[in-house]
Amino acid sequence: MTRNLRRLQGIESLFASREETAGRELAQFEQVLKEAQSQLDVLRNYRASYLDGSPDRQPAHVTAMENQASFLRRLDEAIGRQQQVVERAALDRDQLRQRFNLCRRRTLAVGKAHTKRMAEHRTALDRQEQKEIDAWRRAPLDPES
Repeated sequence: MTRNLRRLQGIESLFASREETAGRELAQFEQVLKEAQSQLDVLRNYRASYLDGSPDRQPAHVTAMENQASFLRRLDEAIGRQQQVVERAALDRDQLRQRFNLCRRRTLAVGKAHTKRMAEHRTALDRQEQKEIDAWRRAPLDPES
């Protein structure tokens, strides 16, 4: 194998490794996003169930009303923060997906170039072998003649 082919093979291996790493990171971040979204859903469902509570849960006096309003405010703030976490995670995931796709395209391009060079190398070897066979056939059988 020629030096250029070995170099292409090394580059292809490097790009494949980078693609694999990017794919692994993307999969891990997909899980992070899924968990963040799940936490947001839990908070939203808790708020909805809290507000849909039975009428006897309505506060009876002013202090209880203030406490309930304060609780709902804190719950809404938590939901807002979690929504921001989900949005940031989605943006980060999209960036990782773009990185993975770029790595994938590079790996495919180098792989295609390597395959093409290997075919060219094989063709050159076949031609050389055929020249040797043709020269051998043309050579006299008796070395003294």
